[in-house]
Amino acid sequence: MDAGRAVMNAIGEHDTVPKAWNIRSPGSETMSPSPWMQDFIRRIQCINTIAKTPIQNLGRKPIWLGGLLSPEAFVAASRQEVARTKKCPLDSLILKVTISNSAAPLTDDFIFQGLTIHGAECHQSMLTMSDKVMQELPHSHFQWLNLSEFKEDDSNLVTIPVYLTQNRRQFLFEIRLPYDSKYNESVFRKRGTCLTVW
Repeated sequence: MDAGRAVMNAIGEHDTVPKAWNIRSPGSETMSPSPWMQDFIRRIQCINTIAKTPIQNLGRKPIWLGGLLSPEAFVAASRQEVARTKKCPLDSLILKVTISNSAAPLTDDFIFQGLTIHGAECHQSMLTMSDKVMQELPHSHFQWLNLSEFKEDDSNLVTIPVYLTQNRRQFLFEIRLPYDSKYNESVFRKRGTCLTVW
């Protein structure tokens, strides 16, 4: 069967896109043509925004992290760029994440949008328990700081895994966020608190 006929068969008879088109979770989930097309358009818009942004301003405007083919590679590249700019070793940089309603840049940050938290809520960068299953976060500012610049108390930070999608099959990286001191750090792990980018 030729490629065109296989595509028409998948869309027409099974109401799914071909498995090869499903880069988000290959071999595991099917996707209907309508949401696939909406996602495709959003990702093209994301890539177009990045392409139009001068390299020195990259990260100063919100980027949809989930719209990138390899979000974890982009975050790693942001760390490498900051290390190059600050002329310091990679392992001397710590990631500080600030959740804010403002898209105004902070110092040396990369601004991402479209992240969703599961199993907790986040207000002004502070994690707290919630009855909500998930919450879409406003702007997430990723700053790579030297150990000497990092002012937060480690004892009040919880490590949160970041996954590509809510099925949690593809782990990307971890971030640390402050949490409300009336809770124990273990509560967030027991609730399976995580972030997703898509």
